[in-house]
Formats: sequence, C-alpha cells, structure tokens
Amino acid sequence: MTAISATYFATLEVSPDNVSYTPFATTPSQPIVLLPGGTSVPGTFGSQSIPIGNVYYRVRLTVTLANNCGTFNFLSVSNFICTVSYTQLPNRPPPDH
Repeated sequence: MTAISATYFATLEVSPDNVSYTPFATTPSQPIVLLPGGTSVPGTFGSQSIPIGNVYYRVRLTVTLANNCGTFNFLSVSNFICTVSYTQLPNRPPPDH
C-alpha cells in the first residue's frame, strides 16, 4: 500500500427535521496525504450562529484524489444541536446588616 495525495474540504450541513440538509459553512480546500491504515482530518468550523429552526447537524467531507482521479463524499452521523439558554433570575433582596 502507498500513500495517496488528495485535497479535501468539509461542509457543515444543518437540518430542521434530520431528513433534508442544507449546506451552512464550508472550509477552504486543503491538501492532504492519505496514509494506509487511516488518516485524521484536522480543522474546525469555529463558532457558528445556526439559524433558528435547524436542530440537527452533520459534517460532509469531500475528498478529491490527485489528478482528479476520483471524488468521494463521507458523511458524519447526524447529531442534535446543543443550545444554551439563559434564564434571568429575580433580583435578590439586599442583605441585612
């Protein structure tokens, strides 16, 4: 087995129903060397403001082999978007002195 040169980019996809997905953010295309036995792909999407109503996400990795010999798409497992909500607490009475 030999190493294979390729390029890749990742796309963050969002969905309201875990059925139909819409591309939301995409990383720049990057070179990568695919090694026998597996290769990790680095990168993040950073902080994203997902539009209200979209409650699921997944990541699509698109890999194009050198010389355009083939393009492959890999999908992550979909997951529920974790949201943080804040509740304002009532004002505390001043302490007794």
